[in-house]
Amino acid sequence: MQILLGSGLIIAITVFWLGLTWRFANWQKWREYYPSVLFVFTWDFINTILTYDYKLWHYEKTWLGPTHVMADFGVVFLNLAPIILLYLSRYPYQSSVAGQVGYIALWVGFNSFVEAIFGWLERVTYLHGWGFWWSVVLWSLLFLIVRIHLTRPIMAWLITLCVAWFVISYFNIPLLGR
Repeated sequence: MQILLGSGLIIAITVFWLGLTWRFANWQKWREYYPSVLFVFTWDFINTILTYDYKLWHYEKTWLGPTHVMADFGVVFLNLAPIILLYLSRYPYQSSVAGQVGYIALWVGFNSFVEAIFGWLERVTYLHGWGFWWSVVLWSLLFLIVRIHLTRPIMAWLITLCVAWFVISYFNIPLLGR
C-alpha cells in the first residue's frame, strides 16, 4: 500500500511542479536560468556518484522508481529542474533582505514539508547520521546557493565545494570505496 501511495504522491508532486512552472515561470528568461539548473544537476549527480555505496539518504522502491538512482534522476529532471526555474523566475530581486530571506524560507519550508511527508510514508530513509533536519539545512543551502549562482557562479561553486568538503568530512564518506 505504501508503495502505491508513495507513487501516487510522486506523480501528484511532479504534476504540481510541472504545472506551476508551465504557468508561472518566466519563459522569456529560461536561457538565463538554464546554467543554474545545470549547476544543480551537476551537484546532484556528483552526490549520487560519491555516495553510491555510502548513501546519506535512500529513496525507497516505488512503482515509478524501482532503484534509488532511477528515483533520484526522476527527482532531478522532473522536480528540481522546474523548481529551480520557477524559484529563479519569481525571485524578489528588488526586495529587501528580509523579503528575500522570507522568499527563500517559503521554498525551504514547502520542500521540507514534502520531504517530511515522504519520510512519514517511509519513501525516504536517512542513513549514516543524516536526518530530516540535515535535509532542511541542505534545502536552505540549495536555494541560497542557486540564487548566488545566477549572478556569481564562481562564488557558488566555491561555496558548494566547501559544503561538499564539510559533508564528506562530517559524515565520513569514503571517497575511495569502503
